[in-house]
Amino acid sequence: MVNKIDFSQKIEKIQTEIIEEKAKTINGKYVYHYTSIAAFYGIIKNKELWLGNTSSMNDKSELLGFTSKIQSNLKKELPDKHNEIKEYFDLVSNRIRNEFPFALCFSTLNDDAAQWERYAQNATGVRIAFDIKVLLTLIQGIGFIFNEIFYDSPIKENLHYALLKNYFDTGILYEFSSEKSQIDNLILTASLHKHKSFVSEKEYRLEFLSNEIKKYRKLQ
Repeated sequence: MVNKIDFSQKIEKIQTEIIEEKAKTINGKYVYHYTSIAAFYGIIKNKELWLGNTSSMNDKSELLGFTSKIQSNLKKELPDKHNEIKEYFDLVSNRIRNEFPFALCFSTLNDDAAQWERYAQNATGVRIAFDIKVLLTLIQGIGFIFNEIFYDSPIKENLHYALLKNYFDTGILYEFSSEKSQIDNLILTASLHKHKSFVSEKEYRLEFLSNEIKKYRKLQ
């Protein structure tokens, strides 16, 4: 019989292994957050990390670029489903305007001129190094995701495209319990795709969908 202590130890061991495997996929021991002196002061003073609104980031195609490409390709492949596709993506767009993900952005680059200029007040700010394993341990089990950013990956090769095509073909939600959960996942996926002009940033994001962010407003 496995006692409570042994079970807890097994769970902890599994969680540690998951973190170890995730950390191996990232280049280096650290990820870096470029920011202003004022923001850095707030982090140190309050011992808090705040996530930013992805709908107002510097990539103007953020969120909508990915979903618009899926919608456009679906309409071409399924012309008889044009109205259903439009109604679905109108709902997606409305959700994005009101329930966009919040994110904290990192890079695997520890001294990048473009990021010093873009995110650290024209190189007058700071670069904060975060130990990847510590960061992953901090967010373990509380609903955050930590993932790399993809740059203009082929839309038709994305799993969401295949799932949505099947959905409009058959009306069956193969991987999700409801249309809402499907859209939740689509919006989060969209926030992990950026225009290819940002590929040099080597970005990773810590994210949470905004309709859930009230539970974990701050990472302390």
